[in-house]
Amino acid sequence: MGDDRAFRLGAGLDSVAGGPISVAPFVSDAYFEREKALWRQSWLAVGREADVAKPNSYFTADIDVVHASVIVVRGKDGALRAFHNVCTHRAGRILCDTAKKGRAAFLTCPFHGWVFDTDGELRNIPKEGIFTQGCDKAALALKPVHVATWGGFVFINLAETPAHSLEQHMAGVPANLEPYLRDRPWTWYAGYRHVFDANWKDLMNIQHEGYHASVLHADTLAVDFAPQDCANTLFPDSPGVSSLLTVSRPVPPPGVTWTPTPIQDVAQRNGRTSNWVDNDTSVASRDFPGAVNHEQSDRWVFDCYTIFPNLLIFAGASVVSVMRVLPISAHQTIWDWDWYFDHAPETFGEKFNLEHGRIATRNALAQDWGIIDLVHANMRAGVVDTIHIANEMEATVAALYERVVKAVPLQEGR
Repeated sequence: MGDDRAFRLGAGLDSVAGGPISVAPFVSDAYFEREKALWRQSWLAVGREADVAKPNSYFTADIDVVHASVIVVRGKDGALRAFHNVCTHRAGRILCDTAKKGRAAFLTCPFHGWVFDTDGELRNIPKEGIFTQGCDKAALALKPVHVATWGGFVFINLAETPAHSLEQHMAGVPANLEPYLRDRPWTWYAGYRHVFDANWKDLMNIQHEGYHASVLHADTLAVDFAPQDCANTLFPDSPGVSSLLTVSRPVPPPGVTWTPTPIQDVAQRNGRTSNWVDNDTSVASRDFPGAVNHEQSDRWVFDCYTIFPNLLIFAGASVVSVMRVLPISAHQTIWDWDWYFDHAPETFGEKFNLEHGRIATRNALAQDWGIIDLVHANMRAGVVDTIHIANEMEATVAALYERVVKAVPLQEGR
């Protein structure tokens, strides 16, 4: 859980060196093989509690890099559990439909029909008599996976014994961020999934630093970000929280006034999805003090938390954006993005506003998508052995890198 006494905006910047970092962890196949251990030992966000709100509801999550599939299920007793999606008979995949979620009173393996309850216990074996040696049903229960929740998100950990609890993993964030993300009526609105020819760290890094925004997004965001507009905070003592990027609306140069286009004007008059209007943070300030907008600035846009290893949470006043990266290889990564709003649109104007915000954000993200594969290809070309990281606006990049190489040390440059 967070602790406001320990949280201080802008802290921790002296905990990373910055400057040049090795390209090897981004391109080395040998390093990636060793890096796979991260995905067996870390807390990984796989969904929202709302996805399994009702008894017997379930969803599945695949961690392809370690060939794992997990069932998260709300039992008949209301308890949340997780199991390896592996039948204990002959390793059949129990839930293998493309929908990835549903409701079922029992979990039945389509291979030979073994039936498991939502508490993981083996309840029925078709033609059980053919096992003349006998079957100990108690010993053949589904294999459990550690599961816990924070901020309304469901996390799993594939380790036999996690190094720390999920609560410890999230140490350092403001205390009220957890209930803010859990208890407000966040409603899923849109999502994307794509496979990129890039390393998973490439995709993390292009999202949690603001240095590139003034250049790469010049025609979509159309503003010039100063270091104070993309402030970095680091969490060197937290097992799981790597960094915070706090984005604020830049102050225009003297004599310059930003005028919305007619479309932007209509959108802004029906909601608050635009980055360039004053955010109404009264609900957060009243009900969840200290959760977001820590300086109570009328220029604040969002807080982006990097949760090690692969989660980015963008917390806004009325919108939460969630990004996850799931590596396939050193050179290919699944990227997921989900958008949640504090209520479903009730009028055409609200729908127009949400669509405007979604498309404007998508347009900016498309510019990231267009460059990241090329960045990775260039690093693979071997032209540079190191890349250079700014001490201020890219401290988040340095923090993630140093956290990775601490967990998976470089060996002879690899």
